[in-house]
Amino acid sequence: DLVLTSRGHEAEIRFLEAGPLRARLVIKQHLRIPRELAPDRTTRGSETTILPIHTTVTVEANSALVKFHTAVSNTARDHRLRVLFPTGIQTTVSHAETQFDVVTRPISPQRYDDSTIPENVKQVIIGAREPEPVTIYPQRAFVDLNDGARGLAVLNQGLPEVEILPGQNT
Repeated sequence: DLVLTSRGHEAEIRFLEAGPLRARLVIKQHLRIPRELAPDRTTRGSETTILPIHTTVTVEANSALVKFHTAVSNTARDHRLRVLFPTGIQTTVSHAETQFDVVTRPISPQRYDDSTIPENVKQVIIGAREPEPVTIYPQRAFVDLNDGARGLAVLNQGLPEVEILPGQNT
């Protein structure tokens, strides 16, 4: 798979406000990405398009929040867009809104223990599941990581999944 990142690409950064009570800036990036999959649908096509990404960052006096609002003009097909926030927050679980609940999930789920499965059942069960526990989960409007003292909440619109990468809890 082809992984493209904004890291190291030029960005236009401009202050919208720089007052004593609120500062706002906009970060504009334009990534060149493949327009779509190739006709065989197994590789990326050679034609590219520009993917505009505009992020407004707001910091207000007397607030512990840093607010990000990101808008993406989706000019491509057949791709996945991910936003990564390395948090460094020491926790083993995340919390995410699902259709009817807020679900707490482990960041690093335990590996499957197949030792208790009878041999005649193993082929059916093991063949019907992923080889390793899945770490990409559905979510609706937010995901939260916190250690009880500090945290990061990502409130979103239109992102159907979340994955917390171990290490920096990204």
